[in-house]
Amino acid sequence: MKKILNLVLAISLILTLAMFTAPPAFADGAEAAATETTAFVVEKHPTDETIPAGGKAIFMAYPKGSQVYSVYWTFETDDGDTVEAENAPNYFSGLIVEFPDKQRIRLKNVPETMSGLKVRAHFAKMNGETIVSDPAFLFVEPGENNPAPCTTAQAPVSTASQIVITKHPLDEVLLRDGQSSTYFTSYATSYSWISWEFKIGDNGGPFSAEKAISDYGLCLEGINSEKITIRNITWGINGWYVRAVFHDDCGNVKYSNWAFMRLVEYTPEPCKPCKPICPPPCIPCPPCGPDPYGGVPIAPGGCAVIITPPVETTVTHTESYTVTDSVSTTYYGWY
Repeated sequence: MKKILNLVLAISLILTLAMFTAPPAFADGAEAAATETTAFVVEKHPTDETIPAGGKAIFMAYPKGSQVYSVYWTFETDDGDTVEAENAPNYFSGLIVEFPDKQRIRLKNVPETMSGLKVRAHFAKMNGETIVSDPAFLFVEPGENNPAPCTTAQAPVSTASQIVITKHPLDEVLLRDGQSSTYFTSYATSYSWISWEFKIGDNGGPFSAEKAISDYGLCLEGINSEKITIRNITWGINGWYVRAVFHDDCGNVKYSNWAFMRLVEYTPEPCKPCKPICPPPCIPCPPCGPDPYGGVPIAPGGCAVIITPPVETTVTHTESYTVTDSVSTTYYGWY
């Protein structure tokens, strides 16, 4: 019995030592493989679009993180035929394809014959690794396909643009701790839609508002309206520029002037002493309180006149006078 028990204990000891000393080669490989397969994935897939014939559509997609990558877009049919977006105008008459940045594709003058196509984004890294987004469907409703004066894909960016910018955004000096948001406005005539661009410093290249949100964490509202609002002012945007981009249906573009953003640290100035506005005796001026806008006292300036309260007094009134009596007699009788 003791021999059997000793044998069992020996086997248990051998298995325990093997478990703790075995090289976890397969674990390291699995971890490395997991890192490689999850590092480059699509974070934002394009979504379906339904537009009228002759209308326009925008699709957006981007990978996770800030990897260096290239992107191209394709249109696919249910039969498996694929057309690269750059060549699509040769297959669909009147179609205009634009690439505002690496994240978006913009279609204009979309014909009804494109209804039902699948739109995909293809991303490739410098090392040859590629990923493909999920498909987004393009649905084109029947209608008159005569949307714009330009008729071919070669017509965009012509002298036919009628866009006139009537208001450019203005430079802004922002208080780091004194305000929580700011906005810029720009107006134009004869444009179809508007977008906004940013750049960092004088030598930086422009990038879209979408990139400012995804890569730089800005909280933006109205990125396709005439008023764009920045909800979170941080030191990171000090020295940035912003401008509006106006587009027409033929692909013409007009850019507003760049507006500069400069941040200053808020340091409240000491309040100014109150100045008396009445001669003594006066009540002393009230103390000035903290002022977030540069030294204007919260308490009203000047001083107040002292008003002496009334005092009760007893007055003795003495008079002397002479009284003269006049007597008047009336006689009644018969004549």
